[in-house]
Amino acid sequence: MNKKSCYLLGAVLALSSPLVMAEGDKETELKAQADSTSASLKKLEKQIKRNKKKFKKLSDSLATEKERVQFNGFITVGATVADDDLGTGYHFSDRPNFISDSKVGLQTVYKLSDNMDATVQLVARSRSSDSWNIDAEWAYLSYEVTDWAKVRVGKLRIPFYLFSESIDVGFAYPWARPPVDMYTTLITAFDGMDVTFKVNTGPVSHNIQLWAAATTNTDSDAATDIDFYDTYGLNVTSSWNDFTVRLGATQLKLEGTSTVELSSSDFGSPAGIPNDPTTGIDFLSAAATCTNNYQADDLLALVGAGPGPAGLACLNFDLTAPFVENLGYYTAALQYDDGSLFAILEASALDAKFGAFIGDGRVHVATVGYRIGNWTPYLMSGQTQSKPSAQESTGTERRSGSLGLRYGLNDSTAITAEWNRFYNMEGDGGFSSEALAASGKTDLPDSNVYSITIDAVF
Repeated sequence: MNKKSCYLLGAVLALSSPLVMAEGDKETELKAQADSTSASLKKLEKQIKRNKKKFKKLSDSLATEKERVQFNGFITVGATVADDDLGTGYHFSDRPNFISDSKVGLQTVYKLSDNMDATVQLVARSRSSDSWNIDAEWAYLSYEVTDWAKVRVGKLRIPFYLFSESIDVGFAYPWARPPVDMYTTLITAFDGMDVTFKVNTGPVSHNIQLWAAATTNTDSDAATDIDFYDTYGLNVTSSWNDFTVRLGATQLKLEGTSTVELSSSDFGSPAGIPNDPTTGIDFLSAAATCTNNYQADDLLALVGAGPGPAGLACLNFDLTAPFVENLGYYTAALQYDDGSLFAILEASALDAKFGAFIGDGRVHVATVGYRIGNWTPYLMSGQTQSKPSAQESTGTERRSGSLGLRYGLNDSTAITAEWNRFYNMEGDGGFSSEALAASGKTDLPDSNVYSITIDAVF
């Protein structure tokens, strides 16, 4: 190699050495960036694993909570029109209305533990009032002592009838409404407790319920204010194949006040209130309020001596008297249901010890129907009899006949059309004294009630 070539090679090496150094530095920088990215990815993978564990824990917690809480509801939308204004809690009137049967309910059951639940059921309805009212029909704690014994404490349904537990759930029974002859009562719920036992005797299963109620005010209307206490009952429901038999007995004590419209001429007549402490009326605590601007200055003279100087001082007045009543209420039901043909017979007997403001009564209702696909036609008949109380001169009686047709729209919705006829009525027929007064007769005339309801559960 000549001298000139050596100089040329040296110049090339001198010029290329910085480029080689630059390439080395770049490779080192890229390797450092790759190492940093790899470390970040590893951290991210660890974070993702931690988040997955947290999400799974939260998901399991939500699933567990979902299993502990149950929400259910029901709704009824109904329209009713009658020949006459009959009153009752369903507000039967000669004008179409949508408040008689309409209601909506929400129920929540929360599982506090494996054997303890908390249940709340709120029901909103209107019926005879112009505005909707919300009531807690159920609000209780239940404790399952064993597989065959359960205790409930709180606010519970009055367990008088075969469909008492589902009386507001229109989808649960075949009628547009439970028969008014049997199911219309002042008392729908009570504060207290019950104990239920499940027992089998061969092929027959029994459900035995013992219950006791604390003081509850019914606030039935402005004229009658009633508390009931010292109340306890026993119900036995037995099932065998397609048959169900239910027997119930209840003893209760009522205490309250009642206001009666009277005139001085009533005393000394059969319609007068007897001055007899065995009736349960506390006359010494009674109060008379004149309705014709005269003052009654001697109530005992009115009650004990009949019309006289003091009696004439107040020709028309309202007598408000405290009363105490001991009642025995007995119910029986027989049901047959093979999935297509069904028949239901229910009866009740009310026995009053004193009969001051409540008379003895007897009721029976029978229903027969047949399911044909989505259609269910049914017939119903009933009879109500009530003996006069001490403040009344005559009792009441009525008979009823009904024809209905239900169509199942789907698994949770049904529409029902029902025609009720009330006839052979004596007095107010067990409806309302205002209805009798408006008729201008001694007995209410025969009357028809037409109803259509849509029931759904969700």
